[in-house]
Amino acid sequence: MLGDEHPPPIGWLRWGTARARLLSWPLLCSAAGVAACGGRPGPTYEAQADADRAAYGRPAAGEADPGASGGGEADREASYEATYRAARELADGPLPQGPALERIRGELAEVANRARDRHLRANAAVLLASIEERVGRIEPAISLLRHARALVADDPGPAMALAVVLGRAGRFDEAARIQAEAAELDPDNLENWLLLGEFRTKAGDRDGAVEAYAAYELRRKGLLDGLTLRRKDGTYLRPPEERAACARALAAATDQGTARGLLYALAHEPEPEVRRAIVETMAVMRLADFVPALRRALERESDPGVRAAMEAAVAHIEADPVSPAPERVAPSTTATSTTP
Repeated sequence: MLGDEHPPPIGWLRWGTARARLLSWPLLCSAAGVAACGGRPGPTYEAQADADRAAYGRPAAGEADPGASGGGEADREASYEATYRAARELADGPLPQGPALERIRGELAEVANRARDRHLRANAAVLLASIEERVGRIEPAISLLRHARALVADDPGPAMALAVVLGRAGRFDEAARIQAEAAELDPDNLENWLLLGEFRTKAGDRDGAVEAYAAYELRRKGLLDGLTLRRKDGTYLRPPEERAACARALAAATDQGTARGLLYALAHEPEPEVRRAIVETMAVMRLADFVPALRRALERESDPGVRAAMEAAVAHIEADPVSPAPERVAPSTTATSTTP
């Protein structure tokens, strides 16, 4: 993973549809599912184009890297981390213009290529890629995301981000191939399978798209089961922390079946931490149909933290509601269940 000590960049790749507006950098660059597996090496850093290296000040293969050792290394690393965090805060809002923007780009490029901590380097590369994409420089953004992917090849976030930008550039075959690797690394992230199906569809791979959407449906149903299923004696199959993780992992599934499952779970869930996770997922989905149910639940809710989450969710949904929920997010496949 990109590392909790270096929070991932935020505020990029917010799309227009109800489902796609969920996808922002926290989702792309963190392990959003309840499990991840596998891993394969990405392209080597030295394989990037000389033009990209010159543009971002990257040391060539074999060239001494002044950030790698000696000369106050600890102070330099602390400075790099402070630079990254400051740039992250600035980039979350409207980008500065002119010399201020060039300064941020140059500082992030140095962190991305000279910091000793590879997770910090990867996060800086991803953040710089988001800036490049926002100013219309798609190819540099792609190069930077390849760099981040090579640094943390076992993390699905940079692969997913790279696939999205390749898709925006119309390179759907490559986007589908890289997105398949992201789905393999983080199979319980539903957004991975939706994106894979979308890219395969646009690449003309109908059979591959059906396979991806079927995988999405199976995992969606599995997450709902993990959240709601109980034994005959009424005890839940999964402990509270796993049920909460299942609830959060359902945020990408803005369909009626998932919405009904979340409403059922909220009405029956005994643990505050799980109820809060359910409510937070509802807030992300922003379905207008959630508001009446949340208001009713608020009347009987006694936990202060859950009450606060409910109030925030109602305000968030009412500010930008999605209505009505689609019957299903993915096209019809062999896995056709739309009920929890």
